Amino acid sequence: MSLVEHDSRSPAPDQGAARTPAQGGFRDLMPAGGSLDLPLPERPPTRVRQLVLWLVVCGFGLFGGLVFWASRAELTSAVVAAGAFNVAGDRLAVQHFEGGILRELNVAEGDRVAEGDVIARLDGRRVQAQLAILNGQLASLLAQQARLNAELKDSAELQPGAELERLTAQAPELAQLVAVQRDLLASNRALYQGQMDIIQGRITQLGDQLKGRDARIKATEEQLALVRDELADLTQLFEKGLVPKTRIGQRQMQQSGLLGTLGALESDRGNILERAGEMQERQLQAGRDRAARIAAESQAVQEQILDLRQRLDATLDVAERQTIRAPRDGRVVGLEINTLGQVVDPGQTLLELMPADASLLVESRVAVEDIDEVSMGSQARVQLTAYSFRSTPPVQGE
Repeated sequence: MSLVEHDSRSPAPDQGAARTPAQGGFRDLMPAGGSLDLPLPERPPTRVRQLVLWLVVCGFGLFGGLVFWASRAELTSAVVAAGAFNVAGDRLAVQHFEGGILRELNVAEGDRVAEGDVIARLDGRRVQAQLAILNGQLASLLAQQARLNAELKDSAELQPGAELERLTAQAPELAQLVAVQRDLLASNRALYQGQMDIIQGRITQLGDQLKGRDARIKATEEQLALVRDELADLTQLFEKGLVPKTRIGQRQMQQSGLLGTLGALESDRGNILERAGEMQERQLQAGRDRAARIAAESQAVQEQILDLRQRLDATLDVAERQTIRAPRDGRVVGLEINTLGQVVDPGQTLLELMPADASLLVESRVAVEDIDEVSMGSQARVQLTAYSFRSTPPVQGE
């Protein structure tokens, strides 16, 4: 059967059958006045049918997967809150008690430091001047103490102690203070010795006078003994009538005179002994006064030394604090000093030390109405606003 014939017997269009494009195309390709004998396919090719089948299967699979995911997946919501990075752990503030002028700075922001490292130094010239004054006062007091010890031992040599020698070695000009105390030791020693010599000289004079009185008393006693013996002999002769009574009277008068002289000599001797005792007491009192003076001066000097040592220790502590050291290991953050010559106020925070092994935490405040949306272990995404959103990816956390 030819295609033309198939077409001639085909129903007319007005009878409800539409002409297919394929039929129209074959008719157009048919040569004029001839016929083309070709077999016409009765159903679509196998590859097209398989493709349609796969599309239908994939559509049903995608639809089923979406339904399964929608039934099993948990829907979450996001809470937006602003926050800031903080260090997990305490940040140690490094401060200075007295303040001063910054002379040296050895760290910068972010530097790692170890415990004891020198962070900065303040200008310590004022403190050093105070130390020099206090050391001079201490050297003077120690020299006085050495001089008083020598006087107490009645020694002519001043022996400076080890501390005084150390101070004079550090500051040779302080040796002049020791020389002054040596001169004062010699002067006081000469003055005391002069007083002792005067008193001892007076005692010696009184001793000589006492010896003279004793000699006169002895001579008078001997004369008195002779007169008494002679008077006894004359009395016996007078009783026998051999001598006149006048001779007895003369010897009695002589005896009375000797007794008076002896009494005066003994009284004078007592006065000499009394004055000698007074001189000896003055000698002892001079020694006691000297010892009391030395003790009083030593006590006053010792009290001044104790007070000065406390002031010196406090000033040394201030001098040591002019060198600011790291109290522990850490990283320098929040550096507030950066210019040499900068004035540091008393109690001012110079910097903070972040622990070397500390981790960073983000602290944020969540609105009250969003509290029920946040729980322990929730995932968080942190966007660093200080950097570009395009070049800096968010940080994941929980």
